[in-house]
Amino acid sequence: MKKMKLFFVGVLFLLVVGLAACGDEESSEHIGANSKDKSTEETAGEEDSDKNEVIQENLLDWETSNFEESGNKIIPVEEGNLPETPNSFLTFANDGIFILGGNWQNYFYDYLNGSMSAYDLDGIGNPNQSNEIGAWTYLYDKYFYSINNEEENPEESQIVEVNTETGEKQVFMTVDETSHIVEKDRILYIAENANFFAYDINNDENLWEIEPDVNFNVINIQATDNSIVLLGDEGLAVYDLSNGEKRYEVEGYFEDIVVDGESFYVLETDEEALFELENPIYNVYRFNQETDEGEKLFTTPEVNSSSEYGELELGMDNDNIYVKTKYGVLAYDKDNANALWTVLIGEGLVQELDETVTDDFQVVYNNGKVYIRTSIWGTTPGPETTFTVIDGKTGEMLENYAIGAGEAFGPVVDGESVVLFQSDETRGERQLKFYVIP
Repeated sequence: MKKMKLFFVGVLFLLVVGLAACGDEESSEHIGANSKDKSTEETAGEEDSDKNEVIQENLLDWETSNFEESGNKIIPVEEGNLPETPNSFLTFANDGIFILGGNWQNYFYDYLNGSMSAYDLDGIGNPNQSNEIGAWTYLYDKYFYSINNEEENPEESQIVEVNTETGEKQVFMTVDETSHIVEKDRILYIAENANFFAYDINNDENLWEIEPDVNFNVINIQATDNSIVLLGDEGLAVYDLSNGEKRYEVEGYFEDIVVDGESFYVLETDEEALFELENPIYNVYRFNQETDEGEKLFTTPEVNSSSEYGELELGMDNDNIYVKTKYGVLAYDKDNANALWTVLIGEGLVQELDETVTDDFQVVYNNGKVYIRTSIWGTTPGPETTFTVIDGKTGEMLENYAIGAGEAFGPVVDGESVVLFQSDETRGERQLKFYVIP
C-alpha cells in the first residue's frame, strides 16, 4: 500500500497542485446492502491514509502526580460482600450508586458515603443481585437490568429491573439467556434467538412482536430517535420503533455501534483485512434510518486484533468519535472525519504480545474530556494503575494520577463526575477506595 501511495503521489503531483487552489473537495464512500464500489474504496483508502496521519503520544511516558494532592475525592468503602474476582466490564454508576459486577453477581455501593447500598434484593443484609452466566447487564438512566435465572426453574431466565434510586426490584417476562435488550422511554426492546418484541413497562403489555428475519447472530441492540438497530457479526438491520417494521438490512463484519439522534455509527472490519488476524484495520460508517447507504467516514491504521470484550470499542462525545483498541485510543472529528490525535498504551497500536504480562485499560468520555484507567502488570503483587484525563479536541494531557498498586475497575461516568474503584490487597489487607473526579 505504501508503494502504491508513492506511485500515485508522483503521477498526480501536478494535478493535486492545480486542484489545491480550487479548494478541498472530498467525495463520500457508501456501503450498501448489495454491493460496494471497489475502485471508490481504494481511492477513499488513500485519502483516509493521508488525513489520518497524526502524532501518536505514549501515555506511559507522561509525568504523573499524586491524586491525594489534587483536591479530588478519595472515598474509602466498607468491604461488605465484594466479589473476589469481579468482571471489570460490568461496571456502571448512577446518582451516587456504583454497580460492580463479579462472580456472576452485581454489587451496589453507595460510594458517596463509602458503604454498600441498603438494597434488600435477594435477602436481608445481602445487597447483591445475581445474574445468569454469560448474560449481559445494562444501565439506562436510573434503571439497571439483568437477565437472571428463575429461582424455581434455574433453566429459564427472566429480565430483572432495579431502580438505583430506591432499590425497588421488578421481575419481568421469561426470555432466552442470550437475549439482548435496550430501554427507551420505559419501553424494553428485546431481541431473542427467534423473536424480537417491544414491551411497555408501565402498562405491562407487548406493543409488537416479530420474527427478526436476519442473516446474522445478534451481538448488540441500540435505539435511535425513531428506529431500533440490531447489530450482528455479519450484518445489521434497522426496524421502525413504533411497529417493528423492517426498514433495511446491510451485510458487513461489524464490531460495535454508537447512536447519535437519528443517526448511528458502526465499526466494521475492513473486508480486505479479514484474514489479517494479527493486525486488522477497521472502517467507520455513518447510517441514518431511511437508507441502507452508509457513508464511510474513515479507516483506522493497523491495530492488534482484539479477542476480549471491551478491547475494541466505538465511542462518541460532543463533536468527537473515538476508536478504542487494545493498545490505544484514536480520536476523529465526527463531522469531517479528520483524525485529531492518538494516545498509545506503549510504543504502538501494534505490539508484540507477551503472554506473561496482562496490561489493560478502560476509557470513558464525558463533556469533551477523555478519562483513561491504565493498569500495567509488572513486578509488584498487583497492577500499577494510572488515572488520566485528556482534552478531547487536542489530545492534551490535563491530569495524570498515579493510583498505585491494586486491581482497579472503571472509570465510569455518573452525571458530571467520573469514578474509579480500586481494590488493593498488595499490603496484606484489602483496602477499597473510590477515586472521584467531579
